[in-house]
Amino acid sequence: MTMKNNGVLNYKKYRKMKKKKFNRDKWYKELDKKEMKDTPSRPSCTKTPCTGCVSYGTSSYKFSVDSKSWADAKISCVCLKGKFLEAETREENNFIKAELNTMNTGIDGYWLGGYNFNKDRSLEWISHPDQPMTYSDMYPGEPNGPSSQRCLLYWRQFGYAWGDGFCTAKLSYVCEFIKT
Repeated sequence: MTMKNNGVLNYKKYRKMKKKKFNRDKWYKELDKKEMKDTPSRPSCTKTPCTGCVSYGTSSYKFSVDSKSWADAKISCVCLKGKFLEAETREENNFIKAELNTMNTGIDGYWLGGYNFNKDRSLEWISHPDQPMTYSDMYPGEPNGPSSQRCLLYWRQFGYAWGDGFCTAKLSYVCEFIKT
């Protein structure tokens, strides 16, 4: 595997190394190993229904109040049979921001499913690591730590606009469940 300075798997180099078809599941397992290196234990999956979820369009959303690292929060969403929120349109993002403001929990930030795969100023959705985001609600001056703050979050002091954060920080998170 190809690693960058901080041990996170470099997507482009890994894909070049593998001449065959890219295996996203294998890549995420390796990414999880590296992201979880500093995490004391992997969370156990609990298959609880989406209690307290809110619906918008073809999705439901769970606003978790427990604090976890970005990697642990991502795993928690998968364990609940969902995924990290990927606010791909202005309308969806505005709905989520309105919910966060209405809830008024006092929580400083919420993780969502964007990651800086290339240590540049461009974040991508984790379900589409090779595609630029088609919509962004990045706060002015963000991302401001592209080589060290690689995970995307809603930040309360930014009016829940997006910012980049240290992936090891313990924050709440938003899971998305696609209605079928």
